[in-house]
Amino acid sequence: NLEAACCAGIGGLAIAKRHHGEGKFSLACRWLRDGVAILRGAVDGAPDVGGSPAAFKILGDLHTFGASLPYFVFRADADAEEHPPLPADEFGPVLAFVRKGEQAYRSVLQLERACGLDSVEMAIAAYDLGVNHFLQARLLATSASGSGGG
Repeated sequence: NLEAACCAGIGGLAIAKRHHGEGKFSLACRWLRDGVAILRGAVDGAPDVGGSPAAFKILGDLHTFGASLPYFVFRADADAEEHPPLPADEFGPVLAFVRKGEQAYRSVLQLERACGLDSVEMAIAAYDLGVNHFLQARLLATSASGSGGG
């Protein structure tokens, strides 16, 4: 059910943050991806998610936290034990992951407008969207294709 998936998403984010703090970036990435998969499956399978902008908020948070991880953990061949130096133009997978957070936050705003939620909830969703945009810009600026160079 959607409520259980939301709890799993929140738990996955908390565990990912713990692993991030311990420097276990590959494990953090795995927990983010698992949280997204569980929540996405519930959202896609729910007949009416219009009453639950929270599910999309959590999806956005999971994706946005990905910006705090080193980009090498998003490679298909990432190894938890080895972290080879990579060229800066390999930001594509992490940027794609974080951009999905933007889509989720936009869904929150649309659902909140449709549900008639209060201005504080709308402001929180707009803030989250702004943070996601900022983190995308930071990733672009530090990539080889951005102005920050590599």
